[in-house]
Amino acid sequence: MIDPYFQKRLWNWSRAIRSYPNTGSNVISPTAQAMEALVLKNGVPNDDIGLASVGKERSIPIDLIDADLLSRAYASRHLCEKAKLLLRLKYGQCLSDATCARKLCLGERLFRDIHEAVCEKFRLTVETYYDPR
Repeated sequence: MIDPYFQKRLWNWSRAIRSYPNTGSNVISPTAQAMEALVLKNGVPNDDIGLASVGKERSIPIDLIDADLLSRAYASRHLCEKAKLLLRLKYGQCLSDATCARKLCLGERLFRDIHEAVCEKFRLTVETYYDPR
């Protein structure tokens, strides 16, 4: 089972990378550009540092700093290309488990098992190398 706290971080990362147009091949660029645009446009209020919202909704903020940490971990050498592909399909394109399984030529149950294992490896990578201590 995927750690519930890390699952929330994954969905925050998903929202961050899908909320802004991808302008380059670097996974970090949409998040970094969004942060820069917010600072240049509005400045950063003291109580909202690191947070932005999707569209007009201020009720569900996106933690761009945490999303950037996950993006850096994703771009690192610690995950194999197949794991990155699975994460890209599930969280970057926000596809269903069945669709991801089809695209990866896996059964749905096998996909879920592999998804859990990849998320656990990703969590350990993030916590070991990227989370502030």
